[in-house]
Amino acid sequence: MGLKWLSVLRAHRSVSRQDEAQGPSTCEVGRILFIGFDKVPGFRCFNWKDWTWSNAADFEVVFINCAPLLVLLAEWKEKYSENEASFPEKPFDRLRGNLSTLQEQVLQIVNSGRSVFALATYEFSLGVDRGLRYRSVGVYSWCPFPVDMRIESGEVSRDIDPRFSEYRKQLKEWLFYFDSKPRPLEDMDRSDLTPLQSYVLLVQGLFENLSLHPLGVELRYAVYDRPAETVLQEAISGPIYLLHYPVGGDLRESLRCLLREFCNTDLAESEEPEWLNLICPPRGTALDQKIDLLTSQIEELSDQKATVVAERQQLEYWRRLLYETGDLLEDVVFEALKLLGLANVRFGARGDHDIAGELDGETLIFEVKGLNGSSGRREVFDLDRHISEFEPKNPGTKVAKGILVANAYRHDPPSTREEEGRQVFAGDAVDHAKALGFALLDTRVLYRLVADTIEGNLDDTHEILKALRDTVGVYSR
Repeated sequence: MGLKWLSVLRAHRSVSRQDEAQGPSTCEVGRILFIGFDKVPGFRCFNWKDWTWSNAADFEVVFINCAPLLVLLAEWKEKYSENEASFPEKPFDRLRGNLSTLQEQVLQIVNSGRSVFALATYEFSLGVDRGLRYRSVGVYSWCPFPVDMRIESGEVSRDIDPRFSEYRKQLKEWLFYFDSKPRPLEDMDRSDLTPLQSYVLLVQGLFENLSLHPLGVELRYAVYDRPAETVLQEAISGPIYLLHYPVGGDLRESLRCLLREFCNTDLAESEEPEWLNLICPPRGTALDQKIDLLTSQIEELSDQKATVVAERQQLEYWRRLLYETGDLLEDVVFEALKLLGLANVRFGARGDHDIAGELDGETLIFEVKGLNGSSGRREVFDLDRHISEFEPKNPGTKVAKGILVANAYRHDPPSTREEEGRQVFAGDAVDHAKALGFALLDTRVLYRLVADTIEGNLDDTHEILKALRDTVGVYSR
């Protein structure tokens, strides 16, 4: 979701950054979400360990507490280092998925001009390696913008933006500071931009140390117009406020400062006593048992889903037949020929034929090409040259068939590759292939053969290979 339409939104609401800086809101904000908190009396909240999370984009303002996430990741990293078998992999994957979703929701929030407040800690990440599958989670995996900071400590801070003065008083010690340089955002969706426009991250200090390094920053992103060399002020996102966690201060009082200043509201005066959790509510035991049962069922279904997703991801490999070129295309053609039952499938040496195999004791040579356009006589001649070189290098071996496998017009959708009179195999390719006795195989056809084999729709792949061997010209099925 881009920012072009924000100018209309802001004009409609008559909102500007100057208006925002005038002082606290006179209108109470009702829908506030607290993320990373056990309980916030009077407000919706959830903990980082919770299995299901509320939709953050459904709230007017969101507060994020990074400190418990840092502690959780540090605990998991210690478990992972000590004994990988005891590592809580399911909760880790769930957290990773939830954070990815939260990142999308935070982007929706700032794209609609709303605000996110984060009590920030230093960055910390945990990576889990399971063979070919590497996954990682960081303290700022929820943030759609890069967060850059430097580790350094001190005690003294001073105001920049007076709206954060009361919050800053709760910061008795600081452990890091933020980098305040603006930077381009390369990973954002550019579909709403002109070719000469780009997104840029704007960073503004809110309070700082004596070296003028910010301890709290406001992050927004905007459209940068290169011809005008300017940031388009009508296309600026809402803010993410990264505020140094109030080390040595009162967390409750820190939240109250922000709520009063920006939301014209406050925390409830009365808090539930800690012993209240020891009192079972009516039907509490029965409901707890039901919750445990549902949680177990969810975990079981989650495992089943993960297995099905992994199976689908493995089968997605075959789609490379439709877009790859070079060695990667040769690899998947190699596996496809093995799947169809070709014997002794092997790669040729660099500069020689691409693939060789045996069918009923006969040698077949394959030339594999991924092309931006059609396949022509040049590719047929390459196949002919490799066959002529193969036999002298392999005395006593006669090549029974040469087969050109072509992924032509590979950048286009498969269904459109022969539109407007285009040909996957140009006329001169077909003429020369027939003259030399070669077969021409479109990777779209090979993909269908693979799919039919995996789905159990082919009774005898050996007959398919025999038909391919006997084809002179374009193979069709």
